[in-house]
Amino acid sequence: MSQFKAVGKVPSFAGNEFYLRVNNGKELEKFYKDERIDTKLGYAEGKPVIGVRGELTTYCKPGNLVELIIETKDRKNRFRGIRGISIKVLK
Repeated sequence: MSQFKAVGKVPSFAGNEFYLRVNNGKELEKFYKDERIDTKLGYAEGKPVIGVRGELTTYCKPGNLVELIIETKDRKNRFRGIRGISIKVLK
């Protein structure tokens, strides 16, 4: 499984889900293309976003600069997607 490190600032959120606006978006777009990921990238404020859910959200607060590690995942329906592996607060 290929991995990618996405860096971005955590937005305000409630519950256990938020959408990380990725600062290194060009590299993320290239990763999606090179790895033939079927999941479509969403965009907010002109930047690609990655959904962060569940336990990974408990390690950070709104305003934190974080590094999210994602990896490719082959799904049963023959689609190729991603999943979050870990998140690290940088600031």
